[in-house]
Amino acid sequence: MSSHGPSSQSLHTSDDVQRSIEDVQQQLFSLHRHALLGSMVLMVAHEFRNLLTPVLGGCQNALASDDPVLMKKVLQRTVVQSQRATEICAHLLALARDTTKPGPNDVCVVADALQDAIASVASPFEKVGIELVIDVDAALRVRGQPTMLHQVLLNLLLNARKAMEKSRGILTVRARPDDEMVRIEVKDTGVGIPQDRLENLFNPFLASPPGEELRDWSQIGIGLAVCRRLVHENGGTIEVRANDGVGCTVLIRWPAA
Repeated sequence: MSSHGPSSQSLHTSDDVQRSIEDVQQQLFSLHRHALLGSMVLMVAHEFRNLLTPVLGGCQNALASDDPVLMKKVLQRTVVQSQRATEICAHLLALARDTTKPGPNDVCVVADALQDAIASVASPFEKVGIELVIDVDAALRVRGQPTMLHQVLLNLLLNARKAMEKSRGILTVRARPDDEMVRIEVKDTGVGIPQDRLENLFNPFLASPPGEELRDWSQIGIGLAVCRRLVHENGGTIEVRANDGVGCTVLIRWPAA
């Protein structure tokens, strides 16, 4: 009589399903990284044009002049603009690298990850009329690789920017110790999210209302689904709450280091 009965077959089937789910999640994670990079390309191209236009004009003026003071000023301006362009490229290259699972000794400074995420947005928030308010203790640290928290915060900043592109307003990022966790809040004053859609926000297939035309990858909820996965992999939680007034708040609780 075979020892492989119905129970054994069910167990194998369950294991196969679990492996399939994990494979799909990994593919989703990889697709999100490419989609996020793609959504940033236009912003980066616009910012590079803004960086290079004054450099080009200044160089042309310097070449037409014999004024050493002007030449030095143009060179200093060129250095500053080039450094900023290099920083933008470095952030994009870091984002494109594969993210591995967090190790036991990985530690991330919250303020540093946030500043990197803000720099990765390329075009400053104030350029589009958004006031950015940061309230983060420089000493706060969490467990995990900096690239993981960076990607989560970058995605939330881009979402908030999208929600506020017409209304503008205030984007606030706060971080506080919370027992053995660090509580991170990203609060915007954008268009907000209807209460009946909040529970589906982290489902990449249900985040957008039925029948709504999809013109942007961000509308299908991939970003938030990956955010949740990254936060959960590090032992944290993430939720979205509708504000009493306008906009919404994303609340993250991440294990403190």
